[in-house]
Formats: sequence, structure tokens, C-alpha cells
Amino acid sequence: MRIAGLVIIIFSLLAACGEEDDENRHANHAPSKEETAVFEKQPPSKVKSVTDTPQQGEKTFYDLFKETDIEQHQLSYVREYKSDIINKLGSPEESGWYEGAEFIQFRHGTYFINPDTNKATAVAVQNPGLEQADIKKWLGPPDETFENAMEGLWTQQYVYKDGSIVVEKTNEDASAIMCIWYQSNERENQAAFPPS
Repeated sequence: MRIAGLVIIIFSLLAACGEEDDENRHANHAPSKEETAVFEKQPPSKVKSVTDTPQQGEKTFYDLFKETDIEQHQLSYVREYKSDIINKLGSPEESGWYEGAEFIQFRHGTYFINPDTNKATAVAVQNPGLEQADIKKWLGPPDETFENAMEGLWTQQYVYKDGSIVVEKTNEDASAIMCIWYQSNERENQAAFPPS
């Protein structure tokens, strides 16, 4: 019986020492290089946030073209009916279907039309005359970057309260922008073509 009591006391002491060692080990643990890199990798953007005013993404998209030869008014018909866009801009240079959405292409922009609502949900500008430095100046760091293997393009996405701006380049290091999109995120537009 004495031995059983002694064994219980020894196990109790060992258990208490083990808990103390665990506490000391966690208190003295410095984060590894990998752990700190996650926190330091992308500082918060001062350019935009989820508290953006309504239409901030759309306005920012139009502002990107202030210093280019692109006529901004030709890009300002997202959320409007296809027939209204054609009445304002004339006959499209090209039209057709792409990934489940109808498109109508004009001189400076291509609109994507939701087939359920017949409203424009996105506008794309190919060869916008913008460089990566312009994008960084206006938009800051992207919210998401990825390779679009299906299209063979490097994609940067900037998310706003009213929609997304998507920038496409030939590769991650390319300075020339191949295409830039604005996609509305209104509920009625969710069934239409997403550029990302």
C-alpha cells in the first residue's frame, strides 16, 4: 500500500512538472519565419475597403481611363438594358456569346449581357493603354492574384462593395495590361459571366 501511495505521488509530481514545461515552452516560443511571413506578406490596402461608398469600384474603373484616349462615356452603361446601350452607342462592331453571356462590342469596350435580365453586368476594355505602374498607382495591391490557366493570363482582382475590377496580363511580370474589366456585383447580375 505504501508503494501504491508513493507511485501516485510520483505520477502527480511528474504530471505537474510536465504541465509547467508545456507552459514555459509556449511562453518562450518565438514565431518561425514562415509564421511571421504570413502576417507581413500583404499589408492592408489604404486604397479601398468594404466600407467603400456605393459605386466606388465603378467610379475607380472609369477614373483609370482619364489620361487615355478611351472615351469614358462608352464604358458607363453597366446595369443598363442592352437596347438602351445600343440606342446610346449605336450598332455594335461585333456581338455574340461568351461563356453563357451575350456580348456587344463597341470601339472602346465590350459589354456582357445577362440573358435573364437583358442588362449589362460587366464591361471589358482590351488593350487599354495602361501599364502595371498605372494600376498600382490607382488601385494599390490586388485583393487576389492568380494564373488563369484556361486563358493563359495572369489575373489581378480588386474587390469593391459594388463590384470588382479585374486586370489581365500575359504573365505576372508583364508591364502592359492586356484587358481590364469592371463587373457589377448586384444580385440580379450574379447569373451572368464572371470575368475572374
